[in-house]
Amino acid sequence: MTHETKGAAWRRELEGADLQRYERVKAEFVEGADLFRRARKALNMSQVETAKLLGTTQANVSKIENRSEPDLDALWRLSRAIGGSFSVSIKTPDGEILEYSV
Repeated sequence: MTHETKGAAWRRELEGADLQRYERVKAEFVEGADLFRRARKALNMSQVETAKLLGTTQANVSKIENRSEPDLDALWRLSRAIGGSFSVSIKTPDGEILEYSV
């Protein structure tokens, strides 16, 4: 028996423009998943240093950085640990920007 993710199951049902949009959004999520690594490197921190700061292991930092989607909880914890802030914004189709900051 093979294990199929939810995304893979409904992806098979997409066609044409819907499939193209799915692939574009998926690529954007992969880019977003790299945000934790980019933040760590911008802080000139190794995975070991980041792990100590977050109270976890280097192996867990590596797992966070190699996910296929962004880990918002990990990004929030990193921002708090360095004394920064964290926000999420959504731009609606009519151009309104909804933002949540912590």
